[in-house]
Amino acid sequence: MAFGKDSHVYVANNTSGDISVIAAPNPNWAIADFLFDIAALTTGLTEIKSAVTTAELPAQIKTFSDLSNLLSVSAKLLSGTLSAGSRQTEAAKAVIEQINKKGYKIKNGEFKDVFEKNFLDIYLSPSGYAGLLGAATVTLLIYSNKLVKTAHFNTDPDKSWLAESQGIWAVKYGSIWQKTGNTPENKWT
Repeated sequence: MAFGKDSHVYVANNTSGDISVIAAPNPNWAIADFLFDIAALTTGLTEIKSAVTTAELPAQIKTFSDLSNLLSVSAKLLSGTLSAGSRQTEAAKAVIEQINKKGYKIKNGEFKDVFEKNFLDIYLSPSGYAGLLGAATVTLLIYSNKLVKTAHFNTDPDKSWLAESQGIWAVKYGSIWQKTGNTPENKWT
């Protein structure tokens, strides 16, 4: 990242279907800052917890990481990987609907700027300095349209990514479609 330039995180989609992306400044960023309907997410969490016991399920929905874990459990409920009653399945659907409202939708063959930070914010904050040094100060949650695939990882604030069927690849700086390695840096779960 050069002095005086804004930083951006782009995500390109080269999967066979649509994906969604939510970006946060760090994994512990407060969910309230994303303007989610906290009451709906908490109700969904409470309903799911009434029938499902799993280490993945957070105690509360406070951070981006908690949201990612709740999304994972909700996806497992809808896919049948976890079993529960119809009330929990409906709660999982409601949770996913809330999350989908905030995600960037990216169609196959397209890309979007999912995170932007202007250069003054970069140079006037501790995380901005860390990002200048290559620290992973942005968290991405990328998931397929049907929630069959999800990826949750940290990145530096001026790096771009390419989602493909094998996983999520870092791309060459200044390019959207040119991968930097022979294997994806982040695997789908």
